[in-house]
Amino acid sequence: MVNFSIEPPTEQNDCKSIENIFCICSKEDDINYIMPSFDEIKTYSNIFFAKADSKVIGFIWNCDDELNEVFGMVIPTYRKQGVFKKLLSAITSKLPEGTITFYGRPEYSLMGKCATELGYNTTRTELLMTYSKGYEEEWPDDVFEEDDCFCYYIKDDFIGRCSIYETPSTINIYDVYVFEKHQNKGYGKRIIKDILWNYCNSGKEIILQVTEDNQSAVRCYKSCGFTIKDAIIFYSK
Repeated sequence: MVNFSIEPPTEQNDCKSIENIFCICSKEDDINYIMPSFDEIKTYSNIFFAKADSKVIGFIWNCDDELNEVFGMVIPTYRKQGVFKKLLSAITSKLPEGTITFYGRPEYSLMGKCATELGYNTTRTELLMTYSKGYEEEWPDDVFEEDDCFCYYIKDDFIGRCSIYETPSTINIYDVYVFEKHQNKGYGKRIIKDILWNYCNSGKEIILQVTEDNQSAVRCYKSCGFTIKDAIIFYSK
């Protein structure tokens, strides 16, 4: 068994080691892990590292205070030795009460096993989709924006809304909603096309997540030019 410690970041090189771990895990696991930019990582409120002989062998972070979402990785040669389980325990103890969600790749079964042992027993799978071709169209009527939430109207009738979360490298679409009386009329697709019209020239990747079971939404996004890039499994407690 390896001797290791769980520590917060103490120097800049600690954070740079995250890139090394992503590269190692991507190669060894044959999975295209998606690494956030360093500017994004700097905004994360909690990060812990696992170190063995001053070498960073794993990490875990809380990337969203409001959602209590955490993510972590361990170099393959140090797995099955309790490293990830202690990382997850460390960051869980720092988060406020409420639902805590750990997310990872479906293929990364060791993470799922550790999460389950710590009480993360509710799971769901979401698809990460990215915009890959031009299919934009401006909304023909009124659109009101407030705090990155776009509200769509037709002749003073509130149709639906969509929110945007922007990072240094991505435009994230979420909270797409069409009021029940307006559903099944193509308005959801028209809202997405308007968002694409507004952001397709931003130079940033446009992405969204959708629950795998929601096949009607998956079909809608595909028809707007999105393709499935990845899958993410969420473990909640």
